[in-house]
Amino acid sequence: MLHDQRRDIGFAIDQIRTHHRDRMFAMNQRIRLENALSAFIRTQLGWQQALPEPERKKIEKAAKQLIKDGGGDFAEIVAASKAAAKPFVKIENMHVREMEKLAESLPVWDAFGAGIWCFGPASLATILGIAGDLSNYPTHSHLWKRCGLAVIDERRQGNPGPHASAEEWIRHGYSPRRRSLIYVIGAALVKRNGERDGRYRAVYDRRKAYELERGMPKGHAHNRAQRYMEKKLLRNLWNAWRVLHSANELGVGGHGRLADLGHSKSAPDA
Repeated sequence: MLHDQRRDIGFAIDQIRTHHRDRMFAMNQRIRLENALSAFIRTQLGWQQALPEPERKKIEKAAKQLIKDGGGDFAEIVAASKAAAKPFVKIENMHVREMEKLAESLPVWDAFGAGIWCFGPASLATILGIAGDLSNYPTHSHLWKRCGLAVIDERRQGNPGPHASAEEWIRHGYSPRRRSLIYVIGAALVKRNGERDGRYRAVYDRRKAYELERGMPKGHAHNRAQRYMEKKLLRNLWNAWRVLHSANELGVGGHGRLADLGHSKSAPDA
């Protein structure tokens, strides 16, 4: 029975990672098409790197609106670009749906993910798509590093310093793509988690207030607070996974206590 459960969980994670890989390919193809179209329209409207920043931003805004409105004189190019991207959007959405179904089949969804407002099965599946089986991470710090949130040699992962050597960059093991996916999950929690349970929004708010009190500019305080909240989320998810895994090893079943799974209302930072 225990062996069968492990096998089922392992199979689900493998399937999530396969769908995640294919989803990311479709997403990247779509983004390439969108970026190429945006660059073309901008240059046709007079965008140049040598222009002052306010002028560049004005042209970028106009290009975005023009694409949204159908393209004007460039309607055929805009329509063709959107038509070329459409199959990749369909593929991307299909893989996300399959990832969601698989994530909902895992014990950690009911025990952890389902209790967090605005942390949907797609968010859980994305993390597992990035990281795989969380049992393979000895500590939550290893999971942070996989997701681009570690601190290495007292520096933020992905920022080893202006004179960093190739070896230092390798040691950081930073993937902007993985980091951006975690950032999207965090941004959704900052924006909407406060509408219901509010645990992670509360973590963000407290950390932002702390950073502002230290004299941090508002934008930097926001980024640091969201990063802090994302690390709390991943640590709590790793803890929940560990509790479930330990329970299964002991053959006692169950989903663990809420406090163990990071859902203690009296200690939202846990």
